[in-house]
Amino acid sequence: MLVRALAVWLLLFVIAVASGAARGTLLQPRLGEAKAHVVGTLAVVAIFAFVIWLLVPWVAPTLQPARLWQVGLLWLGLTIVFETALARWVLDEPWHKVVDAYNVVQGRIWILVLLTVLIWPSVAGALRR
Repeated sequence: MLVRALAVWLLLFVIAVASGAARGTLLQPRLGEAKAHVVGTLAVVAIFAFVIWLLVPWVAPTLQPARLWQVGLLWLGLTIVFETALARWVLDEPWHKVVDAYNVVQGRIWILVLLTVLIWPSVAGALRR
């Protein structure tokens, strides 16, 4: 299960990177940064939900709720660690900018992606049972 969960997380990562590139080149020039962020984030959530729904039986064939929560927690942890490490140590963003990426008061709704990777494996499993 772990190897399959990691493989799907890598696929989600590739989707997120491609979406970010599309947002920056296609949406942002037309909509502005704030609207492009919202549209791009909602698109990622929808794509992630579909991919997770499609692949969750492969990741955890028994669709046991406890296993699916483990998968969601793994994906959440990997995503937070990766995003934080990338922003802080690769892109050299200051800590306040790293934290601001999750500030819904400022219109930053990326936290929906985190909630999707956490919750959607269990939701998809329940829908498929």
